[in-house]
Amino acid sequence: YQVNLKTLSGRRTGKHVSRAVAYESRRLLNTSEDKVLNEYVNLAAAEAKPYDRQKLRTLAHDMSGLVPGKNWDYRWVKRHNVLKRRATGLDPKRGQNFTAENVSEFFDMLESLDNEYGEIPSKHIWNMDEKGI
Repeated sequence: YQVNLKTLSGRRTGKHVSRAVAYESRRLLNTSEDKVLNEYVNLAAAEAKPYDRQKLRTLAHDMSGLVPGKNWDYRWVKRHNVLKRRATGLDPKRGQNFTAENVSEFFDMLESLDNEYGEIPSKHIWNMDEKGI
């Protein structure tokens, strides 16, 4: 492997550490903080409240007490690949069927139900679809 004998000896005695271990002390967030931040950003994105880079920097500052460097957020996103995900938006079939005619038909049906069964209190009208309430 052509490793210097002094390097091997230093590693064995603990005098020298790997680059990954040496880098850990220079990072803004330690491994566990980094993992928590990643989970938090993913949770926020799942709740349709995605973080932009400025919010990410502010949260990292709050966690570490240190000001992130000017490129910290870009490197963090590159490592975790979280903020690059795009929203999928409205399904094209839903968009095509959301017409004035269909909306008018829905309210006509709601009015006929209201006339047939008496006035339905608004607290008993629910917005439901195939995904739930």
